[in-house]
Amino acid sequence: MENFDRITSDVPAPRERIGGKRSKGAKHRKILKNPSSRQFGSLPRPSGKKIFSVVTLVATIGIYVLSQTNPSLVPEQIRNGIGDIKRAVVQILPHSEAYQLGFDEGSKIRNLEVATKELNAHFESYGMAFMPNASVEEQIRACEETVTIDPELCADAIREQNSPEYKRKIYKQYAEDIWQGVGLINFLDNTPQNKRDFVSGFMTGLFG
Repeated sequence: MENFDRITSDVPAPRERIGGKRSKGAKHRKILKNPSSRQFGSLPRPSGKKIFSVVTLVATIGIYVLSQTNPSLVPEQIRNGIGDIKRAVVQILPHSEAYQLGFDEGSKIRNLEVATKELNAHFESYGMAFMPNASVEEQIRACEETVTIDPELCADAIREQNSPEYKRKIYKQYAEDIWQGVGLINFLDNTPQNKRDFVSGFMTGLFG
């Protein structure tokens, strides 16, 4: 009996909760059992400014790609603004001679278009409309009065010819046609790469 009392007196008593709370050791064991919650909670969260910057960048890139592939879906003012920015960047960055030559030629045509629009505005004040810059409805009416075979096709044809996609296609073909002569005058070899650079520069100088 004395041995039993001596043995039981040496056994430490279990820790009791104070105020119904778990001991520090139990809390530590709980954290170790769920390490993932602490790790994810400690990850840095992006600030509102960073999120806004990323969204703005993605939206700008999307609008630029859309303006190059489907210009009709982008308002004209936005297209013009993007074009002005692109032309300004091209004038700073170095490019091949063929690209720079095409850029200069496209810029000349662009300036001529601006001058033509001003002349048309002058004559329109006297009630005279020069057909290429007349309204789409006026062009459709003139087409329907002139064409005797399938005049109902005028509307679709006129709208297509006034679309940005059609203008890009026509001017790209024009650049491809004049490349050989312009390149020869400027002592550039008629290589596929030079032709691509010239056409690309021409379209940038004209539309941005």
